[in-house]
Amino acid sequence: MPDPHATPPTRPPLAPATQTCARTFAVIACLFFVAGVRSTGQDTDAPLLTIDDITTAIGSDTDAQGALSTALAFQFRPQSRPRQEYFLSSQVRAEWLPTIEGVEFVRLTGAEIAGHLANCGRYWLLRRVERSDNAVWVELTHRCGGQSRSHVVSFSDGQWRLGWPNRPPGTVGFVGGVGSGFVGRPPGCPCLR
Repeated sequence: MPDPHATPPTRPPLAPATQTCARTFAVIACLFFVAGVRSTGQDTDAPLLTIDDITTAIGSDTDAQGALSTALAFQFRPQSRPRQEYFLSSQVRAEWLPTIEGVEFVRLTGAEIAGHLANCGRYWLLRRVERSDNAVWVELTHRCGGQSRSHVVSFSDGQWRLGWPNRPPGTVGFVGGVGSGFVGRPPGCPCLR
């Protein structure tokens, strides 16, 4: 019969490489969680970028059109089933939106937002737009949709293209973000329970 006062057997210690791997995984998991909370862009108190803010950040209306149209053309690929994607008219000019088969872009006015959300609608926000030399970082968040996407577009050889500058044609730029999910119910999204 086993001694009830005996010290229970212990597991052998993990190898140092395994310990490092486990710590690294824990840090990465925490970063994804924190990034997910921030990146989904559901905070309604953050100030929204305006058309003027975006134009100033990118440099000109022509460059804003080229950069955003390139990023959005990658984000919203051609569709066989027609769908609508909503943006705020205070953030995006109609001429900045690309023409994509099967995708209709709709610009919501400030007066239309509450009704759109009340009918379980969602819309895209431009949360961050930054330019550094010939590269533009664009961060989009889906209001009440729990998504966030980031794209880098660059200007070279007289045109805007997806990706970092000085990369061979056809290489993709950084595309990050949170595919889906919420931490708690976002304010102003009545259809999410």
